[in-house]
Amino acid sequence: LAALLARSGALACLDVELRGMGDAAAAQLAHALRPSTKLRTLMIRNAPVGDAGVAQLAAGLSKQEAVGTFLLTGARVGRAGSDALSGWVHASRQLESLTLSSSRLSDEGAKTLGHAIEACKAPLTALELQYNGIRDAGAAALARALTAGGDHIETLTLEGNAIGPGGARALAEALATRSTAVRSLTLSHNRIGDVGAEWLAWALDSGVPTLTSLGLWGHENAIGDNGAVALATALGHRATALAVLDLDGNPITRTGVSALQRMTAANTSVEEIVVRGVNVVASRGW
Repeated sequence: LAALLARSGALACLDVELRGMGDAAAAQLAHALRPSTKLRTLMIRNAPVGDAGVAQLAAGLSKQEAVGTFLLTGARVGRAGSDALSGWVHASRQLESLTLSSSRLSDEGAKTLGHAIEACKAPLTALELQYNGIRDAGAAALARALTAGGDHIETLTLEGNAIGPGGARALAEALATRSTAVRSLTLSHNRIGDVGAEWLAWALDSGVPTLTSLGLWGHENAIGDNGAVALATALGHRATALAVLDLDGNPITRTGVSALQRMTAANTSVEEIVVRGVNVVASRGW
């Protein structure tokens, strides 16, 4: 594959799986990509590569001036790897979509990437960092980026991390500045709890003109009636752009569901609120 790519100068999209291959395979792939200047999309799935392989990929990407979409899953990104990737993000002028999934990025990697995004000049609109062990400090760094160089980001996916109330607060405060472009925020399968939900409710009550979808599903978030009532109250107070609120899997009882249903009478822009697999906007069976 690497030899074939080295002879092709017109490749626009590459979607490859590196299951069972390590840093050496990543290095060969990165080297093969260097002659091309037309690659727009690079997706590398199930890649068990460490920092050395990630650094090689970042070096290869730095030669690809047109890359707008990059996806990497299954890697083991440590400090050196996150530094290398962040350096490429910082220098990129075309990056529109970045996905680093199940790659052990951690708080330190999220911080480094957040700093790079703050200074990034590329039109980055989608950032997906699911299942990376990111906690509150990493979420706070990403939240800061949303109001700086990352103010083009419309989709932010942080599913399956370990973000708690502090991280939810940082993200809520960024949203409340009204200087972000976020339309879809996914915090499913984290640990934000009622307190985190209350912070997000506060942001909605403050006015978030762009946000249309908020994903908080997953029992790990442990949002109960207090969080559900806070969200319902905020949405009832102010007409927002929010159309979808997903709370599926959280321990919300009839009390919380009733509050959410009453809210929809005042806020008709909300089209879907999912609790226990049911869209409570359309259902009256509770």
